[in-house]
Amino acid sequence: MLNNSQHRPSEQAYSHRQVLDNTNSLCVPVSENSVSGKAEQQSSVTSSTATLQSVQSLTRCEQRIPNPAIHESHSHNNSNATFNSAVVQSHYNARPDKGIEGRQTSAILSLKNFNNWIKSVLINLFAPSYPKGIKILDMCCGKGGDLQKWKRLRVNQVVGLDIADSAVGDILKGKLFDLCSIQFALHYSFETEKQARQAIYNISSHLHSGGILIGTIPNADLIYKRLMEAVRIGETQGQTTGPYTFGNSIYSITFESTTPTLFGHKYQFALADAIDDCPEYLINYSTLKKLAAEYQLEPIMWKPFHNFYQDECIKNIELLERMRIFNHQGTISSDEWEAIGIYSVFAFQKKQ
Repeated sequence: MLNNSQHRPSEQAYSHRQVLDNTNSLCVPVSENSVSGKAEQQSSVTSSTATLQSVQSLTRCEQRIPNPAIHESHSHNNSNATFNSAVVQSHYNARPDKGIEGRQTSAILSLKNFNNWIKSVLINLFAPSYPKGIKILDMCCGKGGDLQKWKRLRVNQVVGLDIADSAVGDILKGKLFDLCSIQFALHYSFETEKQARQAIYNISSHLHSGGILIGTIPNADLIYKRLMEAVRIGETQGQTTGPYTFGNSIYSITFESTTPTLFGHKYQFALADAIDDCPEYLINYSTLKKLAAEYQLEPIMWKPFHNFYQDECIKNIELLERMRIFNHQGTISSDEWEAIGIYSVFAFQKKQ
């Protein structure tokens, strides 16, 4: 709990997946000049495919999966995985692009700004500093919403991927990066173990030794705890089977099954003014750690958003104020603060 001396988000909002909240995304490799700060799109690769296709790109861009055993008992079958990917993709295709003016009138503007603050602080914490600049891989980049964050660093190159399967492998072939960022997207690959392994392999294989992976994912422990609370409430009202729904005026989460699985534990997620009942998947952090370890990635941070905020707010108070996260009373609504709390930050480092 935050005490009264701290800023407590109390009245306006979070953008569940800012990077993946855009539709009909056009995002190609970007070369960023650290001196001029100008982003230059390479016209050799273009695509008008939707943002969520990047999740498929992430999980399938390499031709093969390395050997560690795949336990299909924890996974959905392939046909179901393909179907669910199509559902998620079509959902984000249908989202209207409201533009800058529309964003400023969003019912969850403060929450979106808070989400951007989280990403900015996470990037500043872990982006290495090299005299010649760093190379960044921005996975599932949408329309490049984080480019302004990269421009504040000493950058040699940024490659943003959000394109069709066939092109991704060619773009990344032979490339190694110092930092990989994947915001509000990795959990989609946990639909099956095969997809999750492919995603982690693709990331690790394109990081230098010592390279950093950062990102944001749903907080599975908290979400499952809330699910069990919803089940208990349902039982007191005579409910014996799913679906079970919890949330508030900002968001809702619905589970059909209460049985936890390592992969493919699906729920429907909705966020006011952003996401309408989209299928998502829990990532158990201990499972993520074990999987990442098989691909030479060691954990260096995992924190729920609330904890991350408490640890970093004083050091980044000017950024909080500049991003206009809080209302005139210096707060965010309790509903928004609850919605913010269903996510966590993470960071891994590739073994030296």
